[in-house]
Amino acid sequence: MKHFLLAISCLMTFNIQALDQATNQKDLDQRMEWFNDAKFGMFIHWGAYSVLKGSWQGKEMEFYAEWIQAKADIPKEQYVKVAERFNPEQFDADAWAKAAYEAGMKYMVITTKHHEGFCLWDSQYTKYDIKDTAGIDRDLLGELSAACKKYGLKFGTYYSTIDWHHDSQKPVEGAKGHWNKWAKIEMVSPQKKKEYVQYMKNQLQELVDRYDTQIFWFDGDWNDFWTMEDGEDLYRFLRKIQPNAIINNRVAKRKEFKYDFGTPENQTPGEKLDYYWEACWTINHSWGYKAHDKKWKSSQVLIQKLLDINSKGGNLLLNVGPTPEGTFPDGCIDRLAQMGQWTKMHGEVLYGTEYAPVKRPSWGRVLKKGNSLFLHVFDWPQNQQLKVEGLAGSLQKAYVFKQANEALQFEIDDQNFTIKIPKEAYDENSSVVVLEFSPETLSFAKTANAEKQSTNDISLALTAATIQGKSIVYEKNTQTLRSFNSNKDSANWKQEIVIPGKYEVLLDTALNGKENSFEVKLNNKVLKGKAKNTGKWAKFEELSLGEVELDQIGNYSISLRKTSKNHQSLFKLKSIRLRPIQ
Repeated sequence: MKHFLLAISCLMTFNIQALDQATNQKDLDQRMEWFNDAKFGMFIHWGAYSVLKGSWQGKEMEFYAEWIQAKADIPKEQYVKVAERFNPEQFDADAWAKAAYEAGMKYMVITTKHHEGFCLWDSQYTKYDIKDTAGIDRDLLGELSAACKKYGLKFGTYYSTIDWHHDSQKPVEGAKGHWNKWAKIEMVSPQKKKEYVQYMKNQLQELVDRYDTQIFWFDGDWNDFWTMEDGEDLYRFLRKIQPNAIINNRVAKRKEFKYDFGTPENQTPGEKLDYYWEACWTINHSWGYKAHDKKWKSSQVLIQKLLDINSKGGNLLLNVGPTPEGTFPDGCIDRLAQMGQWTKMHGEVLYGTEYAPVKRPSWGRVLKKGNSLFLHVFDWPQNQQLKVEGLAGSLQKAYVFKQANEALQFEIDDQNFTIKIPKEAYDENSSVVVLEFSPETLSFAKTANAEKQSTNDISLALTAATIQGKSIVYEKNTQTLRSFNSNKDSANWKQEIVIPGKYEVLLDTALNGKENSFEVKLNNKVLKGKAKNTGKWAKFEELSLGEVELDQIGNYSISLRKTSKNHQSLFKLKSIRLRPIQ
């Protein structure tokens, strides 16, 4: 028994040391260097679900197209018939990679096996793949990997840790709702789990050997059968078989595990995170192809989203859901081309930049490269004055990008720089003003960013709020919502919850006056609170309303309303956030 315990102890010590070595900061920084410079990548959701185009038995389904098996509650024996119809005759790997390259993207990640379990390559470990089930003789991933190399794109593979087709797992009997029945799918037995983990490792080895994947992108970590220990073990395995590849944090439990990079989904953190990260966003709403999804984001919104994310130290992974025939939808093609026009002109002030810890401006975002700051201006000030707060240094020159011979005048007041700019912007998406500082002089105020938040917080954008009534005003210079004088007025948001569970509702507010009551409503659930007197209108403090159970995946209607019956101001609101309870 002593020898047995000693052996177990040695094995545990080895595993811990192996993980420590794999997550060594110096090694991590070297692996992530290209990623940190890239800024922009393409996500592709493509699989058997694409065949259905978001509809089942004549009914247009709600929610994401790639979840249609779960949403429509289709038994796997019936769903196999869908996979048999997967026939992308118009697939052109070169066209896909070229579209990504011309949009300014530097890498691509494709769903090789989503939750449905259907594999986009001919795997020797299953017949549920493009060859044996769909009868496709082409090597789709091989063609795409080669095309990515041609255009200088890193090639990455998405792989779900849950599998609705594999015989090791079964939907939860008697559970209500697609999340509880399918997302929470159960393991049949411990032995079956062991077999499935080996199945995963075998397939991941195939993706390395055949396609030289440089990015492992996992999903499904919310499931109870997949533990932190399972994730750490798989991480160690991947580090061994592909040492220089990067791995997303969903390989384990995303709330706790942050190697190699975090992956907020359809949301952007309010501030810089303390680890590498990438926000994945859709161009419309669904990830997989959905014929009736016409909720296209404009190219302006997407370009500004890219810059917002980059200014906080992250990358944008922008999704395309190809058609079952293998082509990009027109709405994607148009927007990628428009983004490409902007990135081609502005590559110098985009790629290789880094976070600049200045006070976040109301007019746009700021990026840094060497001794220069790049002021990306979304809203060109009508007073022709561009103010940057929270920095110091010897500013040698200010000019509009590509117009270095036409120096702009500027004024410096303590840590505030005011640049006198032309009357009109040159680009409606983002016009750039360059500030060049003398070497080694540029520095930033330590208090430039006072807003703190958990890395998993979901922030509701104040600028996205729909205001009902006249007493609530968005104050652009302070980037706050203020007043809330009437209990008949409200600020309203639509927020998608990707992972159901308990959330703490947090507000950052300031008040100099009487403490009045208010409520936050999330669909039919209500949290009541009382404003906190912080003593100054400029002094913001965190206020917790407590916890709420958001038990379904999907969109929630969220409203904030004063309930006290008087005409006094409720507070100034700096942020409103939903924090997942660990």
